[in-house]
Amino acid sequence: MKHRVHRVLAGLAAIVLAPGVVAAQTPTAAEGELALTYSVMRLEGTSAPAGIGIDVSRAIARSANNIQILLVGDASVNRFGASTEYEAATQTQAMGGIRFAGGMSGGASPFAHVMAGVVSCCDERSTAVMVGVGISAPIANRRTRIRVQADFPTVFYKAGAVDGVAYDAYRKTGVRVNAGLALPFGQ
Repeated sequence: MKHRVHRVLAGLAAIVLAPGVVAAQTPTAAEGELALTYSVMRLEGTSAPAGIGIDVSRAIARSANNIQILLVGDASVNRFGASTEYEAATQTQAMGGIRFAGGMSGGASPFAHVMAGVVSCCDERSTAVMVGVGISAPIANRRTRIRVQADFPTVFYKAGAVDGVAYDAYRKTGVRVNAGLALPFGQ
């Protein structure tokens, strides 16, 4: 499964970065987006069926093949169900990194990103990294966009003890699927 996820991500990144696919983007592309999303997450074998997030990106460069390079920040809150081992725990995360976005005919913009940051849950803060892919496409008035993305966070837990039982440091990779609205700015 792990190798399959890596191959899918590599394939999607190749599509996003392929010069032929992005040739339709115009120089008047937005300089960034502010997105509000609803998310579901699965981490450590448990599900967080309800979550919200905010994502802000700002263009910093454009490559020769018209790929937009953006700084991106992501903050989210996910609530695990009461039937999990976390007893209705809430996980918050704050991440920042870089996003690569291309353009397609019709104004859709596929993207891939890599971020790092902090995850907080159950009185513990852990470092994390996250890779993700998605697409932002215009709707209705073409000013508002719909955003769909899949993220694959890996959380690095520190060694510790629970009820007097020690455990070693470990890491867990999960999946988070987001959907919501994005407002472009700087056009």
